[in-house]
Amino acid sequence: MANSLVFGPWSGGVTSSSAQVVVAVGLNDSVAVAFSDRRGAGGELVQPRAAQEVSNLASAPSFSISTFQLSGLLPDTEYHYDVLVGGAATPAARGRLKSFPREGHPASFRIVASGDAKTGSDHAVFDAIRAENPLLFVHLGDLHYEDIHDKNGVKYIRAYRRVLSQPRQAALYRDVPIAYTWDDHDYSHNNATSEAIGRIVARQMYVACVPHYPITEAGFDRAIYQTFTIGRVRFLLSDCRSERAKTTTMLGSVQKEALKEEMLRGRDEHGLVVWINTIPWIAAKGHKGWDQWPEERAEIAEFITQNKINNLCMLSADAHMLAIDDGSNNRPPNAGGGFPIFQASPLDRSGSIKGGPYSHGPIEANGGQYGVMEVTDDGKTVKVRWEGKRVGKGVLLSHEFTAPRS
Repeated sequence: MANSLVFGPWSGGVTSSSAQVVVAVGLNDSVAVAFSDRRGAGGELVQPRAAQEVSNLASAPSFSISTFQLSGLLPDTEYHYDVLVGGAATPAARGRLKSFPREGHPASFRIVASGDAKTGSDHAVFDAIRAENPLLFVHLGDLHYEDIHDKNGVKYIRAYRRVLSQPRQAALYRDVPIAYTWDDHDYSHNNATSEAIGRIVARQMYVACVPHYPITEAGFDRAIYQTFTIGRVRFLLSDCRSERAKTTTMLGSVQKEALKEEMLRGRDEHGLVVWINTIPWIAAKGHKGWDQWPEERAEIAEFITQNKINNLCMLSADAHMLAIDDGSNNRPPNAGGGFPIFQASPLDRSGSIKGGPYSHGPIEANGGQYGVMEVTDDGKTVKVRWEGKRVGKGVLLSHEFTAPRS
């Protein structure tokens, strides 16, 4: 398999000074990544720099997966990169990304969030998201629906390959960095928990195949929750599957305590905290959301309320619908706190409604839906505008709020 691009590139783990690019090539091919803040008239990189290869996974017998670190980036600057396979660059291996604004400084930006897509989807929604020109695409789970229920790591790699081989998805992930956490179908199988037999392998393949932020937990077998910052906005990306135990916990004790610590830090050090939680939070019994873990939900809600964490909001999916709650339906005893919640989905799956009630929506559809989050920060308050969109229909619902809330 000579000079072969197997899948990728896709980027993520972006900060104000660095980023990751992941790509898979033929097992016997050399691979490198070059980057620059400029392209010439012919598309060539101007004064390119070499990215550092920081990990490599050989997937015998056919290909290897490499992660490259782009370092020394200037804040709030667009960069272009080329993947060089066997020393040659091709248009299919060109990408771009924008470094984040300087951490701790007021910044305005746009991100897109959504989840739930058929394996290998080539839906027009991916073109629509790319046309939004967001700083980041937050994927809210179910990147694919392979439902892998064994310990064969190659199956997980092939699932990522099927996603990245589709033209519209590939184009999106080349041009827009991703922050992605899984749900059940891309972690293991429907309603999977920590008892999934492929749990450790799924975690390892995520780390090898997906551009990501540093995993919070240390060690070989670890949950994939992460944190990152854009300007004065702190993002907490949860793993709601691989630590889940039926009836007792969604997050596991270690992740839950880390979440609480991050919420307190976000209250004190950031203008806004965005909790990326893939499972519906407002849900009556029987809706297959956080209602199945009422004690843990109440514990977290009480923690938010007692500690006056009034700069929190949530992005979520799993339910295949658009819905927003302004906080009015999100109070004790219904797992309170009063913080706004945005359910944004599905990219390309049949519609379904879970949880509620919501102040806006729900609106279900068989694909083509996503959420836009526009952030405006003047250094004192962070203003947020949410828009729920569907391809061909435009804005279907919207909501604005400021943080901190009074």
